[in-house]
Amino acid sequence: MDPNELVARIRSGNGEAAAKEFLRQYPGETLESLAVASFKWGLNDVTEALLRLILKENPANIGAHKHLAAVLCADQRFVDATSHLEKATEALPDDTASHSRLCWAYFAGGRPVDLRRALRRGKDLIPKGEHMNWQPGLIVPLHMEAAAWDLMSAHRETAIETVLDSRRADVQPDTPSYNTGASAEEPPPRPVTEPFAETGAASEIGSNGATMAGRVAAPGHAADFRFEYGTTPDDLSSATPWEPLPGRLNARFVNTPTWTPRRNWRYAGEISWAADPEPHIHLEWPFGQDPNHISGIGFMELIHATWHNSCQFDGHQKANLWECSDIRDATYRLRLRTRNLDAGNALHCLGVGAVTSYWILSGQAIALADEQSDAFRDVTFRLSGAPGAWTFAGSNSVEQKNHDRYYYGPLHDCLARNTGNIVLIAPFGEPRDITTGELDIAGAELAFRDMSVLHPDAGAQLVRADNTGPVDPAALTNGIYGDPNAGWYRVAEDTPTPEIVWELAEPTGIATLVLHQDPVMPTDRCRVILKGLDGEELTVLDIDMADDDLAIRRIDAPQPVKTVTLEILSGKTEAGLGLTAIQAFAPEFAPPPSPVPVTVSADALDLPLGSEIHYRLVCRDATGTEAGEVRSIELPPTPAPVLHDVSLHARQGDKAIIRIRCNALGLETVLHWRLDEGTWREIGAGWENTPVDRYVTVRDLTEAAHTLSVRLSNPRGRSSIRSIELTP
Repeated sequence: MDPNELVARIRSGNGEAAAKEFLRQYPGETLESLAVASFKWGLNDVTEALLRLILKENPANIGAHKHLAAVLCADQRFVDATSHLEKATEALPDDTASHSRLCWAYFAGGRPVDLRRALRRGKDLIPKGEHMNWQPGLIVPLHMEAAAWDLMSAHRETAIETVLDSRRADVQPDTPSYNTGASAEEPPPRPVTEPFAETGAASEIGSNGATMAGRVAAPGHAADFRFEYGTTPDDLSSATPWEPLPGRLNARFVNTPTWTPRRNWRYAGEISWAADPEPHIHLEWPFGQDPNHISGIGFMELIHATWHNSCQFDGHQKANLWECSDIRDATYRLRLRTRNLDAGNALHCLGVGAVTSYWILSGQAIALADEQSDAFRDVTFRLSGAPGAWTFAGSNSVEQKNHDRYYYGPLHDCLARNTGNIVLIAPFGEPRDITTGELDIAGAELAFRDMSVLHPDAGAQLVRADNTGPVDPAALTNGIYGDPNAGWYRVAEDTPTPEIVWELAEPTGIATLVLHQDPVMPTDRCRVILKGLDGEELTVLDIDMADDDLAIRRIDAPQPVKTVTLEILSGKTEAGLGLTAIQAFAPEFAPPPSPVPVTVSADALDLPLGSEIHYRLVCRDATGTEAGEVRSIELPPTPAPVLHDVSLHARQGDKAIIRIRCNALGLETVLHWRLDEGTWREIGAGWENTPVDRYVTVRDLTEAAHTLSVRLSNPRGRSSIRSIELTP
């Protein structure tokens, strides 16, 4: 018998007899060696069968239990793996992977009490420097009780009927207002009338690179920016490539459990749904445990993610760069409430994924647990393009086996064409601590910059609308996504066919079309016709729409398109038909520039080691060029860590939260701190080459004045000591 015959007989169900016969022919082999070989060959089903034979002969073989559990979990058969994982974690208390898998098993089995116990036990037993990995980012909870799921579905049906009644009564919804993220107390910024460039602060990338930042704006239809730099202020002979200015902050995505359930992931041990006091998802601890990304910290808790890109609407698609959202200086608003939440010293902020790199909005960390209430509240984050607000995460090769998935990527690239999601996380806390309690999320809203060539700000015009009824079809391109009250519909499906035509500002090579389904009056079939400058039909797409998804169609060889025609052929119900939006994306398209200043940045690498770099931001359009003031940054002359700033981040009663901005300069660095003349304490500052944030929480402060001191050390040196006075 050769190995191929052995595999075939095992798969036919005759594994035990085949294995015994094979081992008689090859006395140097064992069941264990066969299992190892089949695993290396990727034959997981054969590996499973062999491991079960091993356990039949010796039920106490812990290695077989461990590896069988790993095979079952890889196949997402978590419940089947439970008993094997219980044996493995009992016999191998320092096996981090098995402890993590046991959390998955209890979660999948709907055993939240056992899940909490397993997570606590695992964190207590695993080696220092290792972290649990349990990331249940789920669209549909594995164990949401049937009654709760029925409640959510019933509420959605009621919401649909409510909207249907208003549509049938010809009650037009209020025109939605854009959330630009501006504070109600602040006047809106004034648009510029000529190119504007304001040079901002820069931050170092090691000893031979820098991220330069600033703000730009321009009127008109097109404008570019770049950074010019050099080693003297009168010789800025180097420059970053010219880049188009960001477009207007002219779009918003509304993410709610009612209308966009597939576009948010929740990370919690128990997930349920409730209608009062407003529809929301109810999350109970534990929250997701992510061991990746952050060097020096090693883990973060995950709570809720929004998938805002239309072409990556639930995290299971791959989006092209030209299809992605521009979230430079965007605002993200979460509507939530916390009850009995105990996060210890953990602070929450946003994480922004970009598939291959990851940045966290560390400068806006908040203590969610400090505000407990039965009422929902809005928590708003501004995704500033300035690097001083961010910490890079994603090169934690020490604690990530698959660390090659993540590597450094410029902040500007992460925000300008964001290919990932936006996640509420808790990256600042003690690795052994666990946040307990409950958190309710009623929704999220992102105000961003639309890259669709059909948006009116792109110059597209609605030139014809036949048989569209009383609702203005301009709603299809208003930049509002996820809100059924902001789209187009026609009550009662009746002939003739609605036909809507847009004319682009100039011929554009459209490569991607996205149609957003109306959840209230869903469309069944539609047709999109792309025509060239002479009216010739270039592409005709007949599209069957799903019930509640987005229809994405890509064109392999795009040609310059001048007009886009949408024909809505039929609806799925007798109530009518509708779409909430249509988008068209083009690889070479850049929207007209924002007339309101927007923060941009760019990296300059391979600079002279430890030098002083002078730089400025330049903006140009057809009318001329504007340059900002020349500023400078001194790159660190040695690999000794740099302590940039120590500041009071928040003060509440006898508790103070201190923000520390520092740079490890590529070597593993320790942050030391002490209160007054007390003992020096330590936290990891990581080993990035870019500045990072760390936080220290001091409790039980007396009414006297206190001094908090901070210093850094790594194998190449120490920083100076910085202190901050904490007054009553």
